[in-house]
Amino acid sequence: MKRKILALLVPIFFVIPLNIFADEFDFRDGIFDNYDVIDHSASENYQYVIDNDLETYSTGPYDFLKIKLTQPVNIDGFYLNSNSTNQHRYVILHFSNGAEQELILANRNRTDEYIAIEREDLIEIQISSSSGGTVRVYQFELFGEVLGDAINVEEIKNINVEAEHDRVNLSWELPDTEHFDHVNIYRMDLGQAEQETSMFEFLRPLTVNASENYQPLFETNGTYFNDLSVEENNSYEYKLTTEYQGVESEGVTVQATTGFAPAPPIGGDDYQEQPNGDYLVTWESPTDGDVRVLLDGEIYATVPASDGQFTVPATDMVYNNFGDPLIGIQPVAPNGQEGSISQPSGTELPFTPRDLIGTGNGLLMLVSGFVLLALAFVLVPKIIKVIRSSMQNESSRSDQDSIYRRSAPQKQERPQRKHRMQRESRIITRQPRQGRA
Repeated sequence: MKRKILALLVPIFFVIPLNIFADEFDFRDGIFDNYDVIDHSASENYQYVIDNDLETYSTGPYDFLKIKLTQPVNIDGFYLNSNSTNQHRYVILHFSNGAEQELILANRNRTDEYIAIEREDLIEIQISSSSGGTVRVYQFELFGEVLGDAINVEEIKNINVEAEHDRVNLSWELPDTEHFDHVNIYRMDLGQAEQETSMFEFLRPLTVNASENYQPLFETNGTYFNDLSVEENNSYEYKLTTEYQGVESEGVTVQATTGFAPAPPIGGDDYQEQPNGDYLVTWESPTDGDVRVLLDGEIYATVPASDGQFTVPATDMVYNNFGDPLIGIQPVAPNGQEGSISQPSGTELPFTPRDLIGTGNGLLMLVSGFVLLALAFVLVPKIIKVIRSSMQNESSRSDQDSIYRRSAPQKQERPQRKHRMQRESRIITRQPRQGRA
């Protein structure tokens, strides 16, 4: 009989260890407090059970709480503070080799104790209630040893954001590492921006109304994402994280603000002068917002776009020298954005300014050839004459220099003349003539 009782007690001893055998512990100094080993993306409803606050809790029906670890741990025990609507709760331990162990906490609505249990290579914990019940968990903590090094998941880099009124474009570069599976994209709606315009308060920061949490948008292993679900004139904050084997990085954040949607163009517009001189302008679109009526470039009236027409009295109409009406209409969107002005075509010339400029250039090119030819006939002979005259003068000057060089040596070589001896003066005394007999 004693052997049968002992055989029944031994399994119960291993399944439900008593806390009287446990050492002293502090649930604020466990593995979750000292190591970042929780796979946040693969865990469920765990945030309030590891915050060391016994006033907060996570609650749910069967199989609602799951904590997955990024690396195996060897545990000496765990602390559990919980209650349930029935007397049965389950703590299911999963191990890296695929095995699992289910601990049944039976015949107790409230649990606030350290349970000593030595197990190796623990990788996941589940807490649930029996079928039909609800469990509320205030705190859960593991105690033991963390095995191996934590996986280092690198962030994306060089993130770029471009915002339009109806979309936000995100692009980035992937980390250069083998520890990468995909990028997770989250978005937080910051609401419409309200910026102070007072001269004395223009340095105040942007005021936004932020939602509480990031909402998951998309996951990709690429390098870009286009968010087409945004609203105009709104601010958003995006967080992009990288993930590898269930381990998610802290992520990087960027903000973007969308602009105003442009006003739609005028469509189906028509302009008609009435027999009494009034001028009627009509349009088919837009139908939202307003339409401005302009006379000679000035705002004459603003009417709801849904009216679809407007009449200008003959006494107010303005025409140009060609008799064309100087009237136009401009759409104004509900957000205040102004569209382009539409107006009647007016008098059409048989040519455009582009045609006029092109024809003038062509005519100038044609005439310039004849002008250059005439200048050639007038200037070329004169140029030739000048060249010839210059050459003749140069030749004459060269001949004179040559003659001078030849004559100079001859004067030096000419022998000196001998001085003549002075002749004796010869005086002949003549007898006077005698007269004839």
